[in-house]
Amino acid sequence: MLKRLLLSLVIIAGLSAPALAQNCTAPTPPPGDSSNRCATTAFVTGAISTPALPLNQIFVGNAGGLATAALMNGDCSIISGGTITCTKTNGVSFAPSATTDATNATNIITGSLPAGRLGGAYTGVSGVGNLTVGTWNATTISVGSGGTGITSGTSGGVLYFSGTGTAASSSALTANLPVIGGGAGSAPSVGTRSGNTTAFVTTTGAQTAGRCVEIDASGNHVQSASGCAGGGITIGSTTIISGTTTRILYDNAGLLGEYTITGGGTVVAMQTSPTLITPNIGTATANTINGLTITASTGTLTLSNGKTLTATTSGTLAGSDTWTLSIAALKTLTASNTITLAGTDGTTWTGPSTNATLAALNIASQTLTGGAIVTAANLGTVSSGTTTINCGTSPLQFLTNNGAFTLAAPTNDSSCIVLTTNGASAGAITFSGFSVGGATGDALTTTNTQKFSIHIWRVNGTSGYRVAAHQ
Repeated sequence: MLKRLLLSLVIIAGLSAPALAQNCTAPTPPPGDSSNRCATTAFVTGAISTPALPLNQIFVGNAGGLATAALMNGDCSIISGGTITCTKTNGVSFAPSATTDATNATNIITGSLPAGRLGGAYTGVSGVGNLTVGTWNATTISVGSGGTGITSGTSGGVLYFSGTGTAASSSALTANLPVIGGGAGSAPSVGTRSGNTTAFVTTTGAQTAGRCVEIDASGNHVQSASGCAGGGITIGSTTIISGTTTRILYDNAGLLGEYTITGGGTVVAMQTSPTLITPNIGTATANTINGLTITASTGTLTLSNGKTLTATTSGTLAGSDTWTLSIAALKTLTASNTITLAGTDGTTWTGPSTNATLAALNIASQTLTGGAIVTAANLGTVSSGTTTINCGTSPLQFLTNNGAFTLAAPTNDSSCIVLTTNGASAGAITFSGFSVGGATGDALTTTNTQKFSIHIWRVNGTSGYRVAAHQ
């Protein structure tokens, strides 16, 4: 019912309103409106049409969002053809190039300028960093600012300080000649040298042949006035600067003289036969020869033909028959009632005091008519481990049995007797390395204080032992 009523009203309104029947009208939205209102033909025409633009003007958007014509004024202007020219920045005029714009150079804060664009004087330049390219065209840098203060120098000269704050260039210096200081404020100069000497003189010019370089009273190196004073060879009061070929020097009553010789190479002969003087080697006494002490108070030192006695750190008596007597370093051979070889190392060998023939351990079939008293070697207290018998230590040895241990056979052919004494904790003795049968002598016990002698031997690699009880 309501829909029908509304439809009837619309139809009635359309039939009774000529404007609605022919042209529909509505309010025109403002320019730039983007709402859902109806866009009239006036709104559309204003949005898409371009208004007329007067000469030398530009479009500028206004507050309403529309483009309006405006004149160029202030810092920039426009000419016919559309060229825009700006001659100012914020009202301050500037030149087309910074080359002549000294006033506005302070406005350049970034970027790079081509070479030669800045001219004039600039003070207080900071933050520049290292200047690595370009040519310095300003005034010279003074000594006080780290420079030299000069623009050129002499080729071959040297730079020197002519004052505390000024530098200068010396004149050219000569090759291979020394430089001589000129003192405070003066330029250095060229010195000279004489011959092959390394001492240089302070004078200039060539040196005279045969002269020497010497030190004068002021400490300067100068050329000698005549020959080399003080040179040559001096003995006593005579000085020889030069000599004659084929002559030798000799002592002529305290003065040096020359003596003519003949021949050459390693054989020369004096022109006049000289007088030969036999040297005095001293008088031989029973104790010394020229201060060398003979320790025997009596007797004769005889060297057989072909023997040489040499004494350095050791003494050796040797000859062509290959027999040699050598005395080790730091040893002294003394002959009195006995022969003693002793030294600072604390070891001494003393021979018998009666006539005797020495026996050697490496010579067979020697006759032994004397005897020896032997000091038995103490093997200490043995309570564990293995004790290997070394008969080379002594033919008589002894030990205390205070615990079970092993007695091993010798490793070299030899023989000796070992006495064992049981201690309070004596243990069983085990034999190792021996070749024995059932008969090895008396039985060993562990009873305290009991003693047993064990005879041990090794012959051609076979070892054996026998035990003898002492109780």
